Amino acid sequence: MVSHSTSTLDFTNQEEAARVLPQTPLVASYHTGWKGLTFLHYCHPPHKTVEHCLLQHSLVITDPKSCFQAERRLDGKFKHYAHGNGRVDVIPAFLSHWTNWDQEVEFSVIAICPTLLNQTTQELMQREIELIPQFSIADPVIQ
Repeated sequence: MVSHSTSTLDFTNQEEAARVLPQTPLVASYHTGWKGLTFLHYCHPPHKTVEHCLLQHSLVITDPKSCFQAERRLDGKFKHYAHGNGRVDVIPAFLSHWTNWDQEVEFSVIAICPTLLNQTTQELMQREIELIPQFSIADPVIQ
């Protein structure tokens, strides 16, 4: 759900990504030629992002050594929680959200174009999938 005050951003564009995460990433895939997939790794100081939605699905993976307090509004739901320890946030494309954290944090972002995900899924399973928003996934289990 996108409100009229929410910025819609393309995370494959370095300048647009900097509107959400102004710290320069330590590692970025912008110049690799990858189509539909972007990888970024940050060591970012405390920050509150602008409310935004991305054109891509994103997985935000925190460093296993990090533990910090975070606030997030995701799809109209607010949560204040201890975060880090390698947890993963799943944020579907076009979902309005913002995040606030209280200390320097190391994390990676994998942004996946919905078209690439759907094409890959259709090739593998011959049907589309839907991502379900998650605040944090601890110890993910592959089924």
